[in-house]
Amino acid sequence: MGPRLYYHSNVRPALAVVLIAVFASAACSNVIARKYEYEEEVFLSLDGSATVYVNASVPALVALRGARLPLDPAARLDRTAVRDLYATPVTRVASVTTSRREGRRYVHLRLDVDDIRRLGEAPPFAWSTYQFLEGDGTFEFSQRMGAAAGEPAGNAGWQGDELVAVRVHLPSRIVDNNSPAPVGRGNILVWEQPLSERQKGTPLEIQAMMEKESILFRTLALFGGMALLVALTFVGAIWFVKTRKACPKPQAPSPKSQVPSPQLDFRSISSRTSASVFSAFFTSNAPKPDASDLASIRSTLLCTTPSSVTRPRFTTTRIGGLTMLA
Repeated sequence: MGPRLYYHSNVRPALAVVLIAVFASAACSNVIARKYEYEEEVFLSLDGSATVYVNASVPALVALRGARLPLDPAARLDRTAVRDLYATPVTRVASVTTSRREGRRYVHLRLDVDDIRRLGEAPPFAWSTYQFLEGDGTFEFSQRMGAAAGEPAGNAGWQGDELVAVRVHLPSRIVDNNSPAPVGRGNILVWEQPLSERQKGTPLEIQAMMEKESILFRTLALFGGMALLVALTFVGAIWFVKTRKACPKPQAPSPKSQVPSPQLDFRSISSRTSASVFSAFFTSNAPKPDASDLASIRSTLLCTTPSSVTRPRFTTTRIGGLTMLA
């Protein structure tokens, strides 16, 4: 036997590496996403209500909004103080959580707002003006972020590349906007500004125009229409199966209905012929038959064929291959 040959495929290891890279990039997408020092995330509804998330470091809240919070990272952060800061007549605090990143404390709030146009009445959002206008077939949302509080933040450890962002989730198809970034997945628009510019009070203009029909409503209507179409198709199929009539199969005629074809009954013909011959033979008024007549009568009675009737005194008859003289 010759030496064995082993085939080592490089396809499977390469495919495994590609899959691992894809899964790793998907899993780490949130980790490597942009981190903002201050972020407002607005989930807007077509009726003007909104859910607002605020994610900010404590030094950013102090510098930008003038919050009375401890700048020492080791100090205890009172969540009740943070809640009291954002609890206003136009906002309801749903939750408050904290975290730590790069040696700084961060707060995360969720707020429910009944009317986005009045959000600027709350002190933490007083640096912005909000508008939500209804146009001809569209809604227009706008926000103008103005001057900051300008409070000193101490030694926060900032490197100069920190960012401030406003993220807006719109409920319907976006018609127009002034965001420098493309529309993100989930109908999200993002506006960014360097933290240093925000501290200076450089205005940040936010504008977005959207349709009046909600994406959720359109999606539900589409799925509802598809479900109705499937149901109608199913009902139609059941109705067709129940009402369909099978084609009648040809049936063989019964013996009683068959009309017998006319056939010749040779026995009845022979009987009638013999009867007529006997009647003629035994009738007193009938003339005496000659030799040929006698031969015909004999052949009829004996089922034979006369072979010769040339002589009047005798008749030659062939019966079963034998010749008889009469």
